[in-house]
Amino acid sequence: IIKAWQEYFVTLKDDMANAVGTISFTADIWSARALGTYLAMSAHWIAENQKLGMLELKAVLITF
Repeated sequence: IIKAWQEYFVTLKDDMANAVGTISFTADIWSARALGTYLAMSAHWIAENQKLGMLELKAVLITF
């Protein structure tokens, strides 16, 4: 599982490096009485789809 996660981040890093403009990050923190506290971080950006010749919105969950 760790190896797959590391490979995912290599691909994610390449995708983010090719962003058109800036990358936005979002964080959300919440808690559940029985289960504890949670933190989720996500990112979204505009990327150019070379095959289709158009822009597309990319959104990913960074951590949970």
